[in-house]
Amino acid sequence: MERILSFLKYLRASLFSPKIPLEKRITYSMVVCAMLGELLGFLESYILKLSTPAILLPLISFFLLVAFSFWGFRTKKTRLFAFISLSSMGLIIFPLMFFVNGGLHGGMPLYFMMTILCTALVLRGKTRIAIFILSIIEYSVLFVSSLYTTFAAIYFGFNLSSISLPELVNLFEGPV
Repeated sequence: MERILSFLKYLRASLFSPKIPLEKRITYSMVVCAMLGELLGFLESYILKLSTPAILLPLISFFLLVAFSFWGFRTKKTRLFAFISLSSMGLIIFPLMFFVNGGLHGGMPLYFMMTILCTALVLRGKTRIAIFILSIIEYSVLFVSSLYTTFAAIYFGFNLSSISLPELVNLFEGPV
């Protein structure tokens, strides 16, 4: 337990210190949260006995983020690290997960929104604009294609494409 605490103190001092520029802290926070989310997604998929791709994609995503993180933290090339992490997750892994995790019926549209938010917060200049436009185009194609295509996906009990805003809010708040 002491080793874990000392490692967490080291992370705070080296990655999240107020001495580090805000842009870098946001990037590091984004990737650490994504790694934890992917690891929990893998465990959840495994416990629920979902399809093999639905189990493996979060695990692959976790290991990719770990590898990118070691490289990014070691080289201190934060902008390139952010670009590679966001583009690989947002433009490759998340769209693959979209098809195996329920399409519009699953939670991936929320991941897409997080990708767009992280793009706005972390990337700069023409890179931000390019990734933003590519994301919007790719996600639009995915949404439209999922309306006209049946695919072997998991249905989670509600359809985000046909749900109204009050119903969506009610899902998270419970009955009013």
